[in-house]
Amino acid sequence: MISSKLEKALHETLSGQPWYGMAVYSLLERVDPANVHDKSRGPHSIADILMHMTAWTEEATERLKGKFASNPARGDWPDPGSRSWAELVELFASANEHLKESIVKMDEDMFIKEVNDDRYPEIAEKGTHQELVEGIIQHHIYHSAQIALLNK
Repeated sequence: MISSKLEKALHETLSGQPWYGMAVYSLLERVDPANVHDKSRGPHSIADILMHMTAWTEEATERLKGKFASNPARGDWPDPGSRSWAELVELFASANEHLKESIVKMDEDMFIKEVNDDRYPEIAEKGTHQELVEGIIQHHIYHSAQIALLNK
């Protein structure tokens, strides 16, 4: 079943023992909360990156529910404001729990159907719901590596 494979891949990325390194939640536990808003090492802080990951996880979940593709409701790079590290991690965890629930509830035949996306009419193939979930998992991996580097 596609849903169980996607759920397993998401779990492995977030909480498992992925072959490429540390799972996302394990990495987030090692982040020094005192440094999460520091932008001295690049254009984005650790807090910025986690909010970006959260926003796109929420957008992916909405697309699985049938919403037409757009930028996340929070924006592409939402401002974390003065939220504590614990609050930011909780937002991210909650977004991923909702994503997991949507994956589990989705009819199997929907995973091979295209996402509702009318933003670029000239592009014939919009990507399937399965590719959307695989993409958000890849997005988590990519940005968790950035967090790991900024946390050094």
